[in-house]
Amino acid sequence: MKERILTVSKNTESLSGWFLVGKFLWCESDVEENVRVCRAYIAGMMHHRFFALVLCAVSTAGHAQVLLDNHDDVRHVMHGDHVPFLNQLGNGSGGTVWPGWHGTLVEYVPNPYPDAVNSSAQCMSYLRNPSETYDVIIIRTDGLADVSAFVAGTAQLQLDVFSPVPGVAVEITLEDAETVGPSNYPVGRHSNYRAVTTTGGQWETLTFDFQSQPDASIGMDDVDNIVILMNPGFNISEQYYLDNLRGPALDAYDCEDQPGTDPDVVADFDCHHGLERIYSDGRLFLFPNPAPSADNSSAKCLEYTRNGAVTDDVWVGRFAGGPRFPETTMTLRTLDASAPSTLLISLQDDQGNELLLVEGTTTLPGSWENHTFNVSSLAGIPVHRFVVLYRPGIPEPATLYVDDWTMDVTVGVSEIQASLLTAVPNPVRDGAVRISGCTAGPVWVMGPDGRVVWSGTSTNGLVDVPVQGWSAGLYVARTEQGAHTRFVVE
Repeated sequence: MKERILTVSKNTESLSGWFLVGKFLWCESDVEENVRVCRAYIAGMMHHRFFALVLCAVSTAGHAQVLLDNHDDVRHVMHGDHVPFLNQLGNGSGGTVWPGWHGTLVEYVPNPYPDAVNSSAQCMSYLRNPSETYDVIIIRTDGLADVSAFVAGTAQLQLDVFSPVPGVAVEITLEDAETVGPSNYPVGRHSNYRAVTTTGGQWETLTFDFQSQPDASIGMDDVDNIVILMNPGFNISEQYYLDNLRGPALDAYDCEDQPGTDPDVVADFDCHHGLERIYSDGRLFLFPNPAPSADNSSAKCLEYTRNGAVTDDVWVGRFAGGPRFPETTMTLRTLDASAPSTLLISLQDDQGNELLLVEGTTTLPGSWENHTFNVSSLAGIPVHRFVVLYRPGIPEPATLYVDDWTMDVTVGVSEIQASLLTAVPNPVRDGAVRISGCTAGPVWVMGPDGRVVWSGTSTNGLVDVPVQGWSAGLYVARTEQGAHTRFVVE
């Protein structure tokens, strides 16, 4: 596969330029406002489409209120109705399945209009369905804790909303998934809440007021669905962006006993969420593990459904928190009902230039399996982005589940040999630590959890790193050439 050179580029300011991508890249304007499409024709084998979308974050408020989903690094809920795995394969019993939403939902897109209210990287895009008077978005949880404070008004639901116009009503209903149905109102509807947008064309935080309890027989701790209705009662098509859902706590947080601080773990979709979506031809969702087993007992994973209309479907993303510095291996688990399938992963720099292309094959239909890739040729090289191709060359829909993406990195408490840089003072309590021995260029500092906490540019062989307010622990400074040193903040 060495002849497959996959490079992903984009120009966020103009589409008038030409960019070298393998052999060439052709860019064109789409007819829809704020959407740009680039198609890359690579060595006559592949083409890739890239939309200049926008990636959204976080705020917290309220007594008994927690952040449930910021579409960045906090993802405690799932969007849509998740069919049992056997039903998806066509082997289970039938039954009515609710749609997850009536309109067009993209769970992770770049924040189109970052501002002081919502400056985060990613958010959710939702285009309302004009044929539905009561268009809904169904959000699943593993069960909410006691919601009585929200009924009493001592705690309130909040949601960041970007609406095209003011005066848009937004309603939230808390439901019991076991009793609610598409046509049995008010059964299963525990309580509903309402807010109205006051501005258009910018983000605002909506705070929802309690309205009523349609089904008072549902207990305060028997709620597990959160249903959002955008502009209910009207048959209208409008584009909204939603982010930072804050509401009742979950019955139990999946990361209480294992916070996401292992530097080798890129994403396990339970406690570590180290991937950001740039673009995908298909659909990406956080999803319950469809086949828990000894091979993979985790609660959640990533579901990717490729676009059957695209021959070389791609998923383009970046590593959250800054570049990764692989040493020897990259691993991940997959579950593929369509196995055997080819899986290509292109690891890239911050400009979308390919550094290494690795290839794997899924072999066990419907079962979890492990893949290990040799990335030792990238030792010391910063990897910012990735492109995944699942079943390239086959224009058919198919679904791949991904979990436990790891990349061994020389950071944190791991042993670091041959320090070519020096750090003074070391240890350091406040002020700054001076890193010397650098070549001219970028310098990154990784914290105890392996994430980049600071970046700068060295001049004259040195750079000063301010550490005021940093947590105590072991930090690693590293250059683009792989030279590194470690220092301790006390």
